[in-house]
Amino acid sequence: MEYRLDSSDWNTLTAALTEDEYGLANLNLSGHAIDIGGHLGSVGLGLAVDHPGLTVTIVEPVPDNVDLLHTNIGLNGLESRVEVLHGAVGPKDRATTRVHYGFRGNESAEHHAFIGNIPFVMDGSDCPESTPHDHANVKIYHLEDLLPADFIKIDCEGGEWPFMADAPTDAIPMWVGEWHPIPGHNDGARNVGDTQAEFAALLPGFDVTFRGPVSGASEFTAVRR
Repeated sequence: MEYRLDSSDWNTLTAALTEDEYGLANLNLSGHAIDIGGHLGSVGLGLAVDHPGLTVTIVEPVPDNVDLLHTNIGLNGLESRVEVLHGAVGPKDRATTRVHYGFRGNESAEHHAFIGNIPFVMDGSDCPESTPHDHANVKIYHLEDLLPADFIKIDCEGGEWPFMADAPTDAIPMWVGEWHPIPGHNDGARNVGDTQAEFAALLPGFDVTFRGPVSGASEFTAVRR
């Protein structure tokens, strides 16, 4: 895997490939998997390598990450089984969104420069303009655009709320990822929540387990009953 020095890339690789952050090591997958928030490919490519019968779609909004994903797909010879969609996930009533990335101006911001819309480098403000950065307008993919699929990993810095709300989440047998509390967040059409119970309500008919702090952000696994 190629990665960038002086960034969070190494942390991301170690968390996914060594520490098994999402609890994927003992899965036996086939069919089609989706990796939402693919970053540099540690999860999506790892799934493809571990499960030769699996095809993988990676959704990633940050342009620099998309370029790195294609590099790492090539390094691992996975061009025939892994595709990259340059975009973000979101609600059905929107077609595009703006992703903020390339944060700079302080050490924490620059370390997390390639994590799109990461909140804690924004000087404590919800407004991305408070820290120098780059941005790009990208396509929004809805859950229906990505079906059929047999497995989803999602970690997209709070974008899970509008993506999963009012969507056919039960079409996917298993979800894993990270949920993020977004107090008072409004996606333009509805208020969404900031507790584990409110997040679990997005997955009716699933057994949902959480790891990590109750207040989030933390990992979850959801298996359809």
